[in-house]
Amino acid sequence: MRTVHGLPQIEFATPFDNLREMLDVSIQKYPGVSAYIFHEMGNGEVKTVTKDYLQLKDDINSFAAGLISQGKVKIDGSGKEHIAVIGANSYPWVIVHNAALLGLGISVPLDKQLADHEVARLCQRGKVTVFAFDYAHLDTALMVEKENPQIHTYVLLDSEDKFDEAKKDLSKLLSLGNLIKTGQPMLDQKKEFMSLPIDNKVMAAIYYTSGTTSQSKGVMLSQHNIVSNIKQAVRTIPLDIGKRALSVLPLHHTFEGTVGMYCFWATGISICINENLRTLTKNMKEWGIAMILTVPLMLITMHRQIIKNIEQKGKLKTFEFGLKLTRFLNKFGIDIRRKVFKDIHAALGGKLDMVVSGAAALPAEQHQFFTDIGITCLAGYGLTETSPILSACTPTLNVMGSVGRPLADVTLAIDSQGAADSEESSGEILAKGENVMLGYYENEEATREVFTEDGWFKTGDIGYFDDQDCLHITGRAKSVIVLSNGKNVFPEEVELFFNQIPGVKNVMIWGELTERGAIDLSARFQIDKEALPENVGTEDIDINIWLEDEVERINHEMTEYKKIKHFIWDESDPIMTTTLKIKRNEELQRIHNELTKRDLALRDASGKRLFFS
Repeated sequence: MRTVHGLPQIEFATPFDNLREMLDVSIQKYPGVSAYIFHEMGNGEVKTVTKDYLQLKDDINSFAAGLISQGKVKIDGSGKEHIAVIGANSYPWVIVHNAALLGLGISVPLDKQLADHEVARLCQRGKVTVFAFDYAHLDTALMVEKENPQIHTYVLLDSEDKFDEAKKDLSKLLSLGNLIKTGQPMLDQKKEFMSLPIDNKVMAAIYYTSGTTSQSKGVMLSQHNIVSNIKQAVRTIPLDIGKRALSVLPLHHTFEGTVGMYCFWATGISICINENLRTLTKNMKEWGIAMILTVPLMLITMHRQIIKNIEQKGKLKTFEFGLKLTRFLNKFGIDIRRKVFKDIHAALGGKLDMVVSGAAALPAEQHQFFTDIGITCLAGYGLTETSPILSACTPTLNVMGSVGRPLADVTLAIDSQGAADSEESSGEILAKGENVMLGYYENEEATREVFTEDGWFKTGDIGYFDDQDCLHITGRAKSVIVLSNGKNVFPEEVELFFNQIPGVKNVMIWGELTERGAIDLSARFQIDKEALPENVGTEDIDINIWLEDEVERINHEMTEYKKIKHFIWDESDPIMTTTLKIKRNEELQRIHNELTKRDLALRDASGKRLFFS
């Protein structure tokens, strides 16, 4: 078993042991720095709102005091409230989540894309007693109420003008805005809330996993887990005070929650809240965004759009010459990338200089592209169970194709009989660190399954270390396809090749069991007709022929047992998590359901479009 221990790269004084103390430190260290910047509707027009760290603390305390004053939320030690919050990224979302963590109880962040019945079920499993939601989730709240009699309070996060209408159907409803106003003058109750003791070693939040291959589990994180990961990250990745970051990924996900919220609090980064992906470019330009946390699919999409715009303007040869020139000059320490590619930077807001990618493997093509144009592109790796970050590239050690070295004070190991220095000798990635979860909520059996007898957390991911101790991930243990000849294929590794095809928006690869008992590697492509190469027609027959040629071309580069035998395609979105990872089991079931409806075997549909009803 090969082991690598992460060492601090950056000196960072961290005189805090819990999130309340961290916020107090930020108030002292970053006076005048905007904690949050966001848009808000007022008097029929959009206005920009700015909150500094002191205002952030006051809003959290005022909301808590207002809620306590209703007499339903107890802070007398009789039992902790379990407070669910669901909705789009917003300042109110941040207030409720942190009021829970700072003393009101246990936070239960929920995925806004879940079906209503799933939200209701998770509220049952999470023993939720307070349910906070935005107006877009009113129907969700109504279903939750039917199936969760233990919930005594509902909080509407936004749309105060719709409050009276919503309360007709939801009698236990309160308004967040009104609770903050009510709580602001309640100094005694605010002091009572702020003086509540925080045990940073007990459960503070329940994060439900996305469940790409199995039923979601409730990950129990303590404040010690979260704070440890904050300290590990800020001692590894350089962050500059006063820069502006765009909050794009969903806050219920620990990557955005820990890094995109708390690491930025700790380092004085201003968080600008993106309304939706349609306003992404507009927000970047308006707020001078310097940093984005994202996922590979978003970077792939941005890259393709940039290249498409260059091609439409007839400037591809000029761009390619610029790449050759800047790469040559970089060898001599001359960096003119941002000057040469100033038009691209202007389209991205003009200030963007760092993107951090997590949640899945980042293809080398996109990693190289953003690096080439002068944007530091860092890949990281982690899981909800580890609060979440385990490793990350840094500007001084940025090995493409890897996810960097372990964070400071995180230890990673490869459970392998070999040297664990190549794909052939790879093994399961194990982790140790103060950021590793307490366990799964009310699921001791599942908790035991993911820990070794000597305390290593089993990530379920397969990887190896290179000669610089950087981690490379080859796939998920649970998604591995075992062929009839005994060979193992990790679909994520093969998917990276096909995801590079222009016009392919998503691809999922699986092993299809044949009548003779063999396993055929098969693929389902999601096609974006607008992104197809110019020489490819948009009729089904055109796409069939083009895809067949592309599959044959990539198969030619593959080891024999990794070649794709069957494929289908269409334009519909696969079933995905909010971090844009395909839910493999559910998507495969959807494919098989459609084939069964048409009385087709996959080999009969291969090479053609499969219409999903």
